[in-house]
Amino acid sequence: MLGPYRVCLLGPTYNDVYKEFRVIRDFVRHPAYPWGIDRLVDNKDNGNLIIKTSIGAELEARSAANITKSPVIGEEYDLLILSEGAKINGLGGEGGLWESQLRGNLTTRLGDLIVPTTPAGKDDWLYPRFLSGLKGDDPERFAIQFPAFANPIYYEDLGRMYRLMSRRAFREQVLGDFVSWTGAIWTEDCGWDERRHIIKYFRPPAWWNRVEIIDPGWSDDLAWAAAVIDHLGRVYIVDEFSMKKTSYEAIASHIIQRRRMMYGKDDVPNMIPVYVDPEDPRCAYEISKAATEMGELIATTPADNDVTNGFLMASARIRSNMLYLTNNCVGIAEALGNHEWSGKENTRGKVEKRDRYKHYSDLIRYLQLASLRPSILPLPITTKKETFEDMLNGNKQKQQFGMGVAAMERLYKAA
Repeated sequence: MLGPYRVCLLGPTYNDVYKEFRVIRDFVRHPAYPWGIDRLVDNKDNGNLIIKTSIGAELEARSAANITKSPVIGEEYDLLILSEGAKINGLGGEGGLWESQLRGNLTTRLGDLIVPTTPAGKDDWLYPRFLSGLKGDDPERFAIQFPAFANPIYYEDLGRMYRLMSRRAFREQVLGDFVSWTGAIWTEDCGWDERRHIIKYFRPPAWWNRVEIIDPGWSDDLAWAAAVIDHLGRVYIVDEFSMKKTSYEAIASHIIQRRRMMYGKDDVPNMIPVYVDPEDPRCAYEISKAATEMGELIATTPADNDVTNGFLMASARIRSNMLYLTNNCVGIAEALGNHEWSGKENTRGKVEKRDRYKHYSDLIRYLQLASLRPSILPLPITTKKETFEDMLNGNKQKQQFGMGVAAMERLYKAA
């Protein structure tokens, strides 16, 4: 912004580009900046991020998620910044975003390209360019690799992160390496071990928070699972089913039946968030609508489909013994033990095998990024003859809430 230059910030979402936009905004606002600001629009939520200065400098931030509605064609830029470029889908290939839209915007002014990013798999566009710049093979390219701890204000406990994160995730997110996400990630990277993480089924107390997850899938199969969270934040996957898509009414009815089987008709928790694959919004709407017509509530909401963060959270929970599966969930157990990512990679470097385990594997990823709040321990009414501790661990507590805290602790230790 020190000359009459045109700059474009492009990232996967406006949240990604806003990091760089914020730095440039503060720079031109500084009292030492020698020129005035003709226009400044700072509205990330509405996708309106623009800076224009009195010297003729212009900056506009764009989101790759809206690129089909608002293509970057016919522009002229002196500088293009791809914020978190490794996460932008469809950059490479003949019909990719780089060849079809971005490259032409730099030719007229002989513009430059900068890609500040965290690695996200070995793709076919960014990774080869990164290697070329790192090795010095091409004088037109220059690359620098920084581990996270090179930042002087990085205060994370590296030893703890290494213990909790999968090995490939640690290399990618902390060391800044490009890695291939292939093979049995659940067992090899996340540390899933059925001997430690599969426990005997128990009927969860009605006061435990509960979430449900749905993966409509690409074919006719639909997968569903239910998880509960205890007062210490431990997550237990306690129910599952997979069925052919017949009608949304049948799916909604089956979900309601599974709830009543677990809690009884009158003890089903009032508010259960149901996270649905965001790529099928119709499924979420129709299931919720069908339940409403039955006089029931299935509160659907889009799941977070961030693959890398899903595995990061799963690895942290599994390695710290905060995620368990009850032994009635046979399908999920098989999926966690057998599902793999293929050796073939797309532009993002991650391709799942379309096997019979994929639906359940996706459910576990969606679950990790759901709102998993620890349950609030209820306070029972004590009598003069009983102490609070007696009520908490005694038979009356078990009758009133399904399972006493002492019983829960014994179950956890046995697992």
